[in-house]
Amino acid sequence: MMSLQTNDYKEKQVESAKKYAPKEKNKMILFPQSDKKNEKSPDFKGYCSDDMENIYIVSGWSNTSKTGNKYLSATLEKIDLTCADVGIPF
Repeated sequence: MMSLQTNDYKEKQVESAKKYAPKEKNKMILFPQSDKKNEKSPDFKGYCSDDMENIYIVSGWSNTSKTGNKYLSATLEKIDLTCADVGIPF
C-alpha cells in the first residue's frame, strides 16, 4: 500500500500538469526554478507531450561542456496522465 504522502505528491503532479502542461501534441514547456534546494536540483521543470497521448514531467539542468559550450540536459518522468486529461484533442 502506498503512503499518503506519495498519493498527495502524485495528486499534486497531476493537478500541476493539468494546469501547466502544453495544450498541443509534441510540445514542451519549461519553467526556471529559482528555489533550487541544492546543486543537484534541476534548473528547469516543466512538462512535455508526445504523439502517443502521454504527458511527462521534464527536469532540466544547465551545463557547460569542457570546451565551454553551454547545453541543457534533461530527464523525462512519465506520469499517469494522458493528453486528453490536459485538454489536447486526439
